[in-house]
Amino acid sequence: MVAATSGIGWMVLDASKFLRSDVIFVGITIMGLVAIAIDAVIRWIEKTQLPWIGRDT
Repeated sequence: MVAATSGIGWMVLDASKFLRSDVIFVGITIMGLVAIAIDAVIRWIEKTQLPWIGRDT
């Protein structure tokens, strides 16, 4: 995110230089939603493809 020249991370860092709070909040929200989606996909793959892992939930 720090060394980026494009993308969501760059957008957030660039917006912080110009005090664009709205862009910062939208960027952080997008990053959070992407992280939740990736976590859900990984959990689904683990649940369906790795039967040897215990089923605690």
